[in-house]
Order: sequence, then structure tokens, then C-alpha cells
Amino acid sequence: MPTKKSSAPPKKTQKKPKVVTGSGAKKKQPSFWANTPRTILLAIFALSFGAVGFYLLKSSLADTGTTITVASWNSKIDNKKNIAGQTKTLLKTADVVGLQEVHTAAQRNNIRNLIESDKYAVSPKAHTNNDSGSGVESYPIVWREKEFVRTAEGTTGQVSPSLDGLRPRYITWVKLKQRATGKQFYVVNTHMVRDVDSNGSLSSKKANVKAYTGHMEKLVNLVKKLQKDNVPIFVTGDFAMDYRKDTGKVGVFPKAALAAIGVKSSWQLTNLEGISSKAKTYGSGSRLIDYVFAWNVVPKSTSIGKSRLGSDHNPVFFTADLTVASTIDTR
Repeated sequence: MPTKKSSAPPKKTQKKPKVVTGSGAKKKQPSFWANTPRTILLAIFALSFGAVGFYLLKSSLADTGTTITVASWNSKIDNKKNIAGQTKTLLKTADVVGLQEVHTAAQRNNIRNLIESDKYAVSPKAHTNNDSGSGVESYPIVWREKEFVRTAEGTTGQVSPSLDGLRPRYITWVKLKQRATGKQFYVVNTHMVRDVDSNGSLSSKKANVKAYTGHMEKLVNLVKKLQKDNVPIFVTGDFAMDYRKDTGKVGVFPKAALAAIGVKSSWQLTNLEGISSKAKTYGSGSRLIDYVFAWNVVPKSTSIGKSRLGSDHNPVFFTADLTVASTIDTR
């Protein structure tokens, strides 16, 4: 008897999912929203870090109003131009200018006229020696009256004698207060005797070296006294010594003598950044004998004026912040 076939349909075999293994496996990438909590946290961190970084950058670049520019210019005894007019030109860039070689009656009267204009002020205040005699009037310090007020000033007696037919030397100084911020600082101004170095070593002119040594000692002693106030100090002047040749090994030359009390030139503080190897402040070649030294400041930049303004010296500019450093070497 034949077997009766079942009328039920055959069961379909369930296929197992295909599994791919090995290096050829394709892994399904999680969607962006799969890790939403972690993504949000990372985003917040990145934004926070960016905000802090931006704030720090902004703070470092912001002008706090305490940044000033100090200039030094040897105006030359026989400058045919009105040096008062040239000084006003300098004061379009600088806030304070230390001048040297204002020796003639005509030029001193021109500087005196600056005082009477009520726009500029000059130290020494008693600028009355308007003949051509020797005196502290040869080394005036000039600034814009509306920005700074004089709180103290002084001069030294003669610090070096007349040599080689040149005049005896003096030192002038003034303490100024920035009207907008109340920040105070000193500016000291002088002019050293020449012919004291021979390619970075002491020259054979003993009288000049002796005068230079005595002058430098008096300058250092004055600055040491001013340092007791613990406010910024700038020293301007023609130091008759090429910075490029001053190795710091000769004790009476500026780099060593002033470094002993923590004072450095704008050339050193900025490592000559932006200054060409061929740049000069006097004569031919690449001599840098004009200086702005500083103590207790935050250095920004230094530069050399393109025009000599009728002199044989270029003006030198140094920009710094009056923020007092936290640690100062006053040895």
C-alpha cells in the first residue's frame, strides 16, 4: 500500500547571518550621536581651552597704557637746524628724549622756547644758562607736558674735565610720573668722553681713559641711589663705545660697568632684533655708540632713526613697559 504524502509545505531553512572576520572585516562605524556625551564634553574642553588661550594672548598683547618710548640723540654742537624743531619731531615717536651737545646759546634758547610753549617740559627746570658756556644745559631731557609731570630732578657737578678741546661733562636726571597711570620712572642723561677704546680694548690715551673711568663711576653711583625707589630707570647718552665691540670684559665700558647694577642697553635687552648688521648711529661703518639703557622694565623693541636731523648721530629709540619686574638685581 503506497505511503500517503503529507500535504504540509516543506519548512524553509533559516540562514545564519554571515560573519566576516580577519583584516577584510568591515566594521560598522558608530554614528556621531552614538557618543554624544563624550563629544559634548570634548567640545566644552576645547572651547574652554581656546577661551583661556585667547584671553592670555589678548592680555599679553593689550596696551596697558604703561608702555613708553625713550629716545637718545646727540644733536651735534654745530647743527645748522633748529634742534628744538627736530626734538619735536622726535617726540612724535618718543615720549621722552635725552639730548647731548646742546652747547650754543642759539640752540639753548631754542630749547627754552619749548618750555614756554606749555606743550613740552625740560629738565633741568632752571634752564637759564643760555650763553655758550659749559653747563648742565648741554644735556637737557625733554618730554610732552600733557603726558608726564616732573616729581623730582637733579644734576651732578662736573664729572669729567675738558679734553681734546671738548667741553667738560655733566649728568642730568629727572623723575617723571605718567599722568594717565601714575607710574613713575627716572631718565638719566649724559655724554661720555671719546677715544677710550681701541677695537674693544682700552686705548693708549690715558687721560681720556681716566676721565671716562671717573665719569662711569659717578654714573653708576647715581643710578644705584635711584634704584632704591624701585621704579624703572632709563639712561640715555652718547657713550663713545661701539656696542658691537663691547665684549663685557673691560670693566669701565658700559656693558660691564652697568651690568654690575643690573642695567642693560636696549641693544642687549632686545638682542639687536630688527637691527641690521650694517646699521650705525654715528659715522661710517656699523658703530652703535648711542644708547638707551634700562633697569626694571619689560623691554619691547629698539630702533634707529633713519634721519640724523642735521646731526652726525642718528637718534635711538627704546620702547618698554613700565611694569615693575618681580625680581630685581640691585647689586
